[in-house]
This record gives sequence, structure tokens and C-alpha cells, in this order.
Amino acid sequence: MFLVSKTFGLSTHLTEDLLATAFVMSGIGTLLQSLGVWRVGVRLPFVMLQGGAPLVVFIAIAKQYDLRVAIGSVFIAAAIMLLSLPVFMQLLRFFPTVVLGTLIVIIGINVVAVAAKLIVGTPGTPGYGSPRNFGLALATTA
Repeated sequence: MFLVSKTFGLSTHLTEDLLATAFVMSGIGTLLQSLGVWRVGVRLPFVMLQGGAPLVVFIAIAKQYDLRVAIGSVFIAAAIMLLSLPVFMQLLRFFPTVVLGTLIVIIGINVVAVAAKLIVGTPGTPGYGSPRNFGLALATTA
């Protein structure tokens, strides 16, 4: 949430609200995964956190279009995912673990280009390749 706030110059109050919302939603996700309410959750000790890859995609969409478009895309993606989940759960048995792992690696590699642009900036702009930005990214990764 700090990255979103910094990227779009959001106010301190709005940043605090975003952080609080992220923590509450992560807590709800953790409870759903751990307790297994109805048919949701694996019923294992599982802690949900905000992911980095979706955040990078969110920022890329918001920069290209608008912050509201990016927020709307999250809601649309969630609705599509919830509607298609039963179908994909039935198809999952046809895919071995190595195929799913390879797919996750390929997605991760494609997201690296977006993340690298966020770290080093756009060529020809002030701050491009700044050691400070690279150091901050390195510290965040560590």
C-alpha cells in the first residue's frame, strides 16, 4: 500500500485507510483459509498477505489508464475468478504439479519486466537508474 500511495501521491489519511483495509482483508482471508468456512479454504494454518505481483500489475494499469480503472479491474477479476472457480477446480486434476509450477514461473518472469521498470524508472526521465531506488528495492526484497 505504501508503494501505491507513493506512486500516486495519495494523502497520509488515505494511505492509513488503505493500510487498515489491507490488514483487515488479509485477516479475513487468513481466517477463511485456516478455518475453512463452507467450501472455502484449505483448513490449514495459512497466512494471507498482500502479494507483490498483483500490486505491480495494479500500478501498471493505474498508470496507463486511471486509478479508478485499476480498482474496477480488481473487482471484475475477482468476480470472474469466483464464477469460474468451480470449473477450474474440476479441471485441476488433469494437470500435473510440474505443469502448474512451470506456469507460475512463467507468470513470475513476465512480471519481472514491469517490476524492473518500477525500480529503475523510464529511460530518459530524472531519477532513471537511481542507486537510491535500487537500494530501496533491494532492501524491500530482503
